[in-house]
Amino acid sequence: IKEKNSKKSIYSQTNLKIIETHAFYWQSGLKTVILPCYLECLEDGVFERCYALEHLVIYSLTPPQMNGDIFNSDGNLMNDEKWHTKPNKNFIVYVPDDAVETYINSIWGKYTIKPISEADFIK
Repeated sequence: IKEKNSKKSIYSQTNLKIIETHAFYWQSGLKTVILPCYLECLEDGVFERCYALEHLVIYSLTPPQMNGDIFNSDGNLMNDEKWHTKPNKNFIVYVPDDAVETYINSIWGKYTIKPISEADFIK
């Protein structure tokens, strides 16, 4: 994973298939993450302590697996509910326009899903 322009946005490598636990741990200023079309899986706790995360852009037509809660890990040392990360109230997952219904009907449906064509920050 590499940074581009600022710590507010992270763009991933195009051949990335799995994002491991705590890949973005405590990136408290992170607002946007853009993931490639080959992504297959996000492990638990990928975005743990990413309180400012508002935009997750996934270019995969097939919803990637989520092995657990992407905002919390099973190995969280502070296994107290008050320490659990909750998604930012403005958190939106942007997906390919042709895949919106597929994501809504998957485990991703618990988040707000919108088509990438509505992500004006990408253009």
